Amino acid sequence: MKQSTLSIKMDEGKWLVDVFTKNRDDGIYELIAPNQSAEVSLDPDDMYGFRYHLTGAPRTAFCIKLDDTVLAEGEVDESGMKEGRGVI
Repeated sequence: MKQSTLSIKMDEGKWLVDVFTKNRDDGIYELIAPNQSAEVSLDPDDMYGFRYHLTGAPRTAFCIKLDDTVLAEGEVDESGMKEGRGVI
């Protein structure tokens, strides 16, 4: 297992970030506001996905990273919410 740092930069708002594999989703969010970083253990032989749910003022910028790799970035939309997912 490789230890990595999952982090978010968002000046204001709330967030939930989840990391999972196709065989394992423990139902525990790895990153929950107000924490802006968390250590995660990833097996280099597995494929991982992530999903995020953000709330904040419209046009609040955010950036989610795993170590130095940007996983997602953008702005909260006019509804005050932003959701997304991707592959690590």
